[in-house]
Amino acid sequence: QRSLNVQTVKDMNTLQSHVLETQNVHSISEITKLVSINVKHAQKEMKFVNILCLSALIAKKNMHLAQKNNLNSQTSIKIRELRNDSDDKLDIMQAVEIPTFQNSYNLLSDDSD
Repeated sequence: QRSLNVQTVKDMNTLQSHVLETQNVHSISEITKLVSINVKHAQKEMKFVNILCLSALIAKKNMHLAQKNNLNSQTSIKIRELRNDSDDKLDIMQAVEIPTFQNSYNLLSDDSD
């Protein structure tokens, strides 16, 4: 199975010559199929990035709610920031520390025997 070389193109003349070279080796339908596959992959990656961003927003909102609830309850929840060496705003993460509960239940055990 043949594959296309991916190259960076700086001007239209270079692009046209690359297209002509490619058309000599690959049929238009092959090129269209490959472009279509690449577009589908890019769309999937964008969906994944959107899901990651949404998850980050939900996590941030949950942390704020946890902090708000902490003011109204006895449970000590600490929210602290973890910073990278770069001190970039994107590298700042917040970690929620919740102490373990006094009563723990084994949900897997069946005491009905």
